Amino acid sequence: MTSTRPPGVFFAEVRHAKGYWQRPSTPGGKLTLLARFSENAKYKPSIHWDRAIQRAVFINDPKGVFDAELRRVLSKLSK
Repeated sequence: MTSTRPPGVFFAEVRHAKGYWQRPSTPGGKLTLLARFSENAKYKPSIHWDRAIQRAVFINDPKGVFDAELRRVLSKLSK
């Protein structure tokens, strides 16, 4: 299948794969799937919003808590 459309990125469902596709820069080239999306994705929430907001309301020292959390996250990055 050849396309008369110019090269570029577009969003569509092609061959049962919904996502962002890149058109080939040369005639007769293949489409390249850049990012695929699924409506049936299953995931485990990593942030429990109700609990996080409830704790945030009662923080006495927000700056101290922020600094401690920032240090904790940065320490994980250096490992």
